[in-house]
Amino acid sequence: MNLAAIWNLPVIFFCEHNLYGMGASSKETLVMWDSLHEMAAAYGMSRYEVDGNDILEVQALMQKINAEVRSGKGPAFVVARTYRLRGHSVADPADYRPEDEVDYWAGQDPIPRFRGWLTDEGIATVEDFEEIDASVEEEIVVAAEFGESSPWPESASLYDDVYTDRPTEGIPA
Repeated sequence: MNLAAIWNLPVIFFCEHNLYGMGASSKETLVMWDSLHEMAAAYGMSRYEVDGNDILEVQALMQKINAEVRSGKGPAFVVARTYRLRGHSVADPADYRPEDEVDYWAGQDPIPRFRGWLTDEGIATVEDFEEIDASVEEEIVVAAEFGESSPWPESASLYDDVYTDRPTEGIPA
């Protein structure tokens, strides 16, 4: 972030702040847990906080910031407040989180919120979403069946499509 600020680079740093790290609340591990966006002040860059579960709010803010950054105003730092409804990994039962907190954030899930907005605005219907859900479910089943019935790749193909054929002349190693 410091280098981006020094060089006035057109970059947006986007932090998805889900209020937890591995096994601990941000309240317990970060002094500025409730104002992470202010950390960018040390670099003199624009900084913002947004409801990361509000798709339309995020879109509007990102369009504004994108225009500013592209116009040469330098880098920006965005903190999107959201929540991880499950543990940090499959090994994390997340039993350190209060049930009422999890319940609150489950009600803030961006997908049902956006679906509600789309139906309220008359853009889509409940039936439209049922069709989409069924189509996606079928696509997943077909993809899983394809993967399970496909042969394992040959060992020789391990590095296929990993490295580019692009010339690297002049690029530091």
